[in-house]
Order: sequence, then C-alpha cells, then structure tokens
Amino acid sequence: GYLAGLRARKRIPAITGLEHTSPSRDDLKALCAAFGTTGSGPMLHLVGVTPEAPDLEIALGLGGGGGAAGAGADEGGETIAL
Repeated sequence: GYLAGLRARKRIPAITGLEHTSPSRDDLKALCAAFGTTGSGPMLHLVGVTPEAPDLEIALGLGGGGGAAGAGADEGGETIAL
C-alpha cells in the first residue's frame, strides 16, 4: 500500500498480484491505510479481490461497461511494477 501510494499519487491504482491470495479484513485495512499515508487517490482497486475489479480490464474501464476506474484511462493509465 505504501509503495502504491507513492507511485499513484492522486490517481486510482489497480493493484495486481493478489488474485490468488485471501487477504483478511485486517490485511486490507493495513494496505489501504498505508496507501492513504503516501497517496491522495480517493480509492484503489485490488484486481481479483475487490468486487468492482474482477479483472484488470474492468478495473481500468476497458471492459465496455465504463468500469469503476474509468479515470485511469483519462489520466494516461500505466502499468508499474512495484
């Protein structure tokens, strides 16, 4: 979360790599708290974990339905390895 906040700044990140994990509520709270420490985005997406981001295309708003993170495409969405 800390690194995602540093890289995302004001943008809404779609974080991948947690699809095959089962984070607890406490894990998610810690990740979001760390994100809020270094970033000022209003939210984040955890691809395959959060309900609005079942896959990366939908999280980025590329799935044809507008997507929950349509702002990502407007702001020059990019993929960043942390």
